[in-house]
Amino acid sequence: MKTFVVDLERTNQLSLLSDQDLVDLCPPIKPDLVTKNRDSHPFTGEIDQ
Repeated sequence: MKTFVVDLERTNQLSLLSDQDLVDLCPPIKPDLVTKNRDSHPFTGEIDQ
């Protein structure tokens, strides 16, 4: 149960931050890291024709 309380505390701390602050905390993701195949769609994995 202690872990659950800690998770709630972390969630509350994150909710105090604005969206821009959260964006600043997350490093930008390079497209090459998202998909191994540049021709495939990054979300569905489908190859563009």
